[in-house]
Amino acid sequence: MSKAKELIKLKKMKDSQIDYSNIPAVNDVEGWQRNPYFKPIKKLVSLRMDADVLAWFKKQPKYTYLINTICRAYMDAHPIKKIVKPKPVRQGKLNMAHKGHG
Repeated sequence: MSKAKELIKLKKMKDSQIDYSNIPAVNDVEGWQRNPYFKPIKKLVSLRMDADVLAWFKKQPKYTYLINTICRAYMDAHPIKKIVKPKPVRQGKLNMAHKGHG
């Protein structure tokens, strides 16, 4: 099978069809660290925060960095398992066959 055909076949494969049996489990992550060259894109945001919480953060050195670090630690500890996309609403005639409507 050509590489191109194999890639097409793999792209169509569902995650549940992938055989992970030959991949060793990674149980020991002690000593691992985030890629030091990873520089995420920063976005300017506006949010509402309790005044006392903000005052406490502002007393810390580099408080915006600290807020971001705390948010990232929380995000890393609570990964999103699956993002559920809402089903689109169908456009068209309303079904008026309910009680009292026909």
